[in-house]
Amino acid sequence: MTRSLRVVVLLLCTLTVVSILRASLPQVATGQWTQALDMADTRDGAAAVLLANGDTLIVGGSNSAGTLQTAEIYQTNGSLTAAATMATARYRHTATLLQDGRVLVAGGDSGSGTATNSAEIYDPGSDTWNSVGPLASARFGQSATLLADGRVAIIGGDIQSAHYRRKLHRQLFDYRRDRGGAIQCLPPV
Repeated sequence: MTRSLRVVVLLLCTLTVVSILRASLPQVATGQWTQALDMADTRDGAAAVLLANGDTLIVGGSNSAGTLQTAEIYQTNGSLTAAATMATARYRHTATLLQDGRVLVAGGDSGSGTATNSAEIYDPGSDTWNSVGPLASARFGQSATLLADGRVAIIGGDIQSAHYRRKLHRQLFDYRRDRGGAIQCLPPV
């Protein structure tokens, strides 16, 4: 990816997060934005995902206090509530809604300037996190896409914040193997 393309992608991601941070709501009928509730934590580099019930999970990020483990849920009724806390603080990570309604949160920077290979799954029904993985390669700034067969393709990313040293290749995360045991990450393909 060229440097200019990376800057454009980073700018678009930042604009998305800024709109989430301000919790502004589009009014589709009027084409206007309205101010929503303030979140408990300001968040830069957070991830947000639409849950199966229409609520939005906003997780991790960083602010002047450091890297966050916290999560909040913006509910369809317009209220914000605290969600359970992740095991690992992280920002510039991904959050992917799985076919069963749970959310895979993967990678990111844990605040040290170096990528993490940790992954967790959030269950909105029980408001709990379970550590899974680890990823085959530590990474932050990656993309994650749910595939039709239920696997999650985790593509790209970097391993060191300060210098963007190395680009990472794709890997597949197969949460379907979770039958009460550990969820394993498939090797890179």
